[in-house]
Amino acid sequence: MLIVGNQKNYMTIGDVNKFLKSYEYLKNVVICPSNIYIPYYLKRSFSVGVQNIEQRVVTGEISAKQAHSMGVEWTIIGHSERREKFDERNLGNKVNEALKNKLKVIFCVGETFREREKDLTKDVLKDQLSELFNVSFL
Repeated sequence: MLIVGNQKNYMTIGDVNKFLKSYEYLKNVVICPSNIYIPYYLKRSFSVGVQNIEQRVVTGEISAKQAHSMGVEWTIIGHSERREKFDERNLGNKVNEALKNKLKVIFCVGETFREREKDLTKDVLKDQLSELFNVSFL
């Protein structure tokens, strides 16, 4: 079993230090901190992931190549917030970019509350999983 912790963007450096002192020796755990805190987590015993990768050159984002060069092993792709707020779709290319740069992928699927209320869960999951059909598993 693998446990993944996506720490979002609410933690301060004080919160990070407190977390690292409390959970220094976690096994089978991937922590996905805010990008600015990645170096702190890489010094510990758990695996580190990024919360997202970007294929284009975009201010404030991180590429798969950059993440891998730092020692990051994982990336989250397809998080519901990014699908909803940034209208991210057709994520097969992003998955390919991660795999090409030797990152393991945590691929998120799931419907929004509104989609669930409209009984669209099956269609939404089918569409999201179909994004993986264009992935070339290296």
